[in-house]
Amino acid sequence: MAEAKFTDEEVSHLVNERKQLPRRWERRLLILRPKEKTSHKRSGLVVRGQTGEFEIRVRQCTDYPLDFSVIIAFRKTNENSLFILRRYNGRHPAPHVNKPLNGPKESLPGFHIHMATEEAQRHGRDEEAYAVGTSDYTDVFSAIDLALKDCNFDKPPIEPDKNPDQSDFWRGNG
Repeated sequence: MAEAKFTDEEVSHLVNERKQLPRRWERRLLILRPKEKTSHKRSGLVVRGQTGEFEIRVRQCTDYPLDFSVIIAFRKTNENSLFILRRYNGRHPAPHVNKPLNGPKESLPGFHIHMATEEAQRHGRDEEAYAVGTSDYTDVFSAIDLALKDCNFDKPPIEPDKNPDQSDFWRGNG
């Protein structure tokens, strides 16, 4: 049996830790850019937390937009390895299959959320091998929104208009 890097309680603490998104986070996370020589678009963002860095990674297939992953991972300060806390997946060509130690396999053909577990780590599997089906998102952008909400990322306050007296053609003030 392998050793777990994080217990279920520690994983829960990392997921629930409040994390502040930087200003203009949308530009770095919501604009997916094509990756050279692949059929994917990607984006990413690193957010500093109390105990390390949280990395948000987004990947979407260009040919089949419902095939995507939104990953929330953690890296301890002064370490290189990422630990995947959650992974919000779209519809892949093949369904995800949970392989419990006891009991039958479970197939998840649609949207699903992977969660890091101590059990998966102890049995030498990827930390986020276990997944649950969901209908809480319908595309990559609603998956990003849910991931940020579920994992306690705080959006920065909306900046007030710096020149409210200036006319605005689009709002009919000009």
